[in-house]
Amino acid sequence: MTSVLQLTQNLRIRDAFLLAQVDYSYTSQGKAPGPVFWICWLVVVVLMIAALWKMFAKAGQPGWAAVIPIVNTYFLIKIAGRPGWWLVLMFIPVVGFIIWIFFVSMWQRTSEKEQALESVCFFCRLFSS
Repeated sequence: MTSVLQLTQNLRIRDAFLLAQVDYSYTSQGKAPGPVFWICWLVVVVLMIAALWKMFAKAGQPGWAAVIPIVNTYFLIKIAGRPGWWLVLMFIPVVGFIIWIFFVSMWQRTSEKEQALESVCFFCRLFSS
């Protein structure tokens, strides 16, 4: 019986020692991301620009504004029917996220038909920020 106990204790110690040797780091170790990452990133960016461009065109705003980051936020504020100085609120960390959710609800009220487009636009902007 004592030999069985010694054997199990030795196995536990050896397993614990082996677990300590495993490297759990998931860093890129200074290497650039692979091509799959860049292709996925490019697809998300193109979808975001296309969604914003279509939304701007339907709202009567210039489509080129979808490409310029801060300018597109200014035009999104105008589409929501709010004053342009609200753009300053977007730079305050917690307030900016709350204001962004408020704007999404305002866009969905202004265009009831295109709710899916605004939702896609919201998630693209959320994940790209």
